[in-house]
Amino acid sequence: MLSADNQQGRSIKVFMLNPNYILGFVDGEGTFHIAIYKDSQMKYGIKIIPEFHVSQRQNNKKVLEGLEGYFSCGYIRNQADT
Repeated sequence: MLSADNQQGRSIKVFMLNPNYILGFVDGEGTFHIAIYKDSQMKYGIKIIPEFHVSQRQNNKKVLEGLEGYFSCGYIRNQADT
């Protein structure tokens, strides 16, 4: 685990994950999804949205934060937010 400074100057703990751990974890807990929507504003009339999802219980949030940091994208949403 490493720490980094955020914009307010507080130290944030960053959970660093091993790529092999990520591979195994995602194989068991992750899903890939491709959504296709009709959208007349798009060049070919459709919008394609590739998505990657990983679900965990609240007490495993550090793993999700580690994935978010590793890939430098995404967001974490609580199930209550859906």
